[in-house]
Amino acid sequence: MSTSNAGGCEGLWEYLESGDDLGFKLRSGLAWDEASYRRMVQALVDCLEATEQAELVPRRLAWMFVSAVPRILALMDRPDFVERNAGERSPAEARAYFDRRKRLLRDLSLWFTDGRALIPDERLSAGDWAPALRRRQPAGG
Repeated sequence: MSTSNAGGCEGLWEYLESGDDLGFKLRSGLAWDEASYRRMVQALVDCLEATEQAELVPRRLAWMFVSAVPRILALMDRPDFVERNAGERSPAEARAYFDRRKRLLRDLSLWFTDGRALIPDERLSAGDWAPALRRRQPAGG
């Protein structure tokens, strides 16, 4: 499938080409960038919504869930990640904050592999922030 057929995935292409890659920032200094995380998640949601009924998905979307997201989750699971990125939060608050963000990435991975119907809207949230959902399944469909 060419990217020209992947309407709704333009934001993901822009994110990947922007040089503002969360995975790179984490690999280079284990530095969390909330703005980059939010842009990445929103781009993934938009592309997942656009391709949900397609049998074939753009290679870049598949790469995100096969390579980039697992790598980001692994870096976030490092023992020193929370301590380095806690900021003003207590260790328990920081752990909960990042656990919610990891859960959202895992839920998006589940959406990619198994479909949106398995994930209630309230699960697609990091607690204090949630990506905008543009398309909703009609009831019973």
